[in-house]
Amino acid sequence: MLFERDLIAREEYENALVQLRVQEELINSINAQIANIKLQLSKATLRAPFSGYIAQRLVSLGDYVTTQTQTFRLVTLDPIKVVFQIPQEFVSFAKLGTLVDVEVDGVGVFKGSIIFVSPVADQSRLITLKARLENSKNLLKPGMFAVVSLPTEKVSAFAVPERALVLRGTKKIVWKVEEGGSVVPVEVQVLRQERAIAYVKGDLQDGDRIALENASILREGAKVEIKQ
Repeated sequence: MLFERDLIAREEYENALVQLRVQEELINSINAQIANIKLQLSKATLRAPFSGYIAQRLVSLGDYVTTQTQTFRLVTLDPIKVVFQIPQEFVSFAKLGTLVDVEVDGVGVFKGSIIFVSPVADQSRLITLKARLENSKNLLKPGMFAVVSLPTEKVSAFAVPERALVLRGTKKIVWKVEEGGSVVPVEVQVLRQERAIAYVKGDLQDGDRIALENASILREGAKVEIKQ
């Protein structure tokens, strides 16, 4: 050692050792800071949870964001999902894996497979379903309107204007016009509603007349005017 050869004083040597240890600790501290910065940068990198497309950017340059901030809206186009609803009366036909026809105006008809059936009905007694479609050509886009056809058994039904339906509690009725013009309530089951027309089944016969005007305020036995 240098101080053993009397080249430097022992005190000077010990001071040098102290300075060396200080510099080593400083280097270790700097390395730790570098490692922490790299870790923070890795956490600041946004990675999509799935392959897809950015449909909407929700932040701008300079915005303050946290781990809870929504930054982009991502969509995947292949496969794509369609969400639709059916009356609860048809839920027995909606099984996981059931194939449905999905028609989109101006695009075409596609085959889809049911992947979700809601376990509950909404207030309108409709069941929400989801179907998955292959979309390798990206012809279908999120937000498009589609008509979904669910295969069912053929059921006889009567088509009546929606305004003829009257809600009584949880049931729906129509007013059947008897001979002489008096009305009686007939409970019906609505199978489908489309373009102001309701398809119903109940104790009705071909040729029966249904009250249309002021149906909500009619009472049993009331007289109505029959118009040809």
